[in-house]
Amino acid sequence: MAFNVLKIKALILQKGISQEHLAAQINVTKQTIINYFNGRTRIDVEMIEKIAFFLDVPVSYFFDEEVTPSHELKEATVNYKPQKKYLEQRVE
Repeated sequence: MAFNVLKIKALILQKGISQEHLAAQINVTKQTIINYFNGRTRIDVEMIEKIAFFLDVPVSYFFDEEVTPSHELKEATVNYKPQKKYLEQRVE
């Protein structure tokens, strides 16, 4: 199984969530989120769990059994028109 960070990016775009809002919800900086998306920083298991909880998906959602060509996911994120709503803030 391969972790696919582009699935996080696609999901926040789909749900209309900004990088800043995601960062605030999981207690990291926006720059940390940018570093995750650019591959400069690896996301540890604890952070994947926090992101999955906030986005209301199972951790397994972010893993591919077969590697999805990144150009397909990039195309999906480029062509998606985000919604204008945010998820309600979750309180741990």
